[in-house]
Amino acid sequence: SNGGPKVKHGLCQSRLWTVCIFVVVVEICERTSDNTFAASQRNLLQRMGFSNAQSTSMNAVFNTLCYITPLLGGWLADAFLGRYRTILWFAVIYVLGSSLAAVSAWPSLQSKSLYLFATMGLLTLGCGGIKPNIVNFCSDQYNTSDPQQQKE
Repeated sequence: SNGGPKVKHGLCQSRLWTVCIFVVVVEICERTSDNTFAASQRNLLQRMGFSNAQSTSMNAVFNTLCYITPLLGGWLADAFLGRYRTILWFAVIYVLGSSLAAVSAWPSLQSKSLYLFATMGLLTLGCGGIKPNIVNFCSDQYNTSDPQQQKE
């Protein structure tokens, strides 16, 4: 077998459901978190002491990095790690970045440098490993040479 899901009587067995749940959970978490950071980051940066122009520029850099780093993530998945491992490792990086950003934004612990490292470094890197691979990983689960799966 080429690693595609096992199908019996038109119903996908547990492997495909596990993959589908993994894809949905990772994608929902990544999109929700990415959009939340992009929408609220400018205000937080201003409260941390950056000017309106500086915080707007930093937010634009964050968004730009989130759409440039997928070039690295796609290349790593294709050349070295494979899609699953790339998504898994970069999701861990993303969670670490989200956690550090949350801690660094806490009013009593506020740290500009930790926040910028977490968002501009870890979060954008995490995005880069998830964005280019998640949908392709889901489509990899189907065996197009299997007539039963082609019908489904």
